[in-house]
Amino acid sequence: MEIENGRLRAKKKLIRVTFPDGKVICCNNASATMIAVLRAIGSDKFPLIKLDLCHLPILAREIYPKYKAWMKSVCDGWYLNTQSSTDN
Repeated sequence: MEIENGRLRAKKKLIRVTFPDGKVICCNNASATMIAVLRAIGSDKFPLIKLDLCHLPILAREIYPKYKAWMKSVCDGWYLNTQSSTDN
């Protein structure tokens, strides 16, 4: 565990997603994994996916001005809010 600004943080963990057909996606950070998974799912299904964190959608067509620095392009005009990620 690391101490950051006076609080203990656990070591970075990875997300692994396994699709029903056996395809596995696991990138070097959670944001990259989520973007790869969403691209694999396809933007035609994005309107059916509801990903929210508190009061803001994580997957959206809109770039929220307050979170502009964290909005990463997925595909076809869709963006992922990666606010907790520090990766560029």
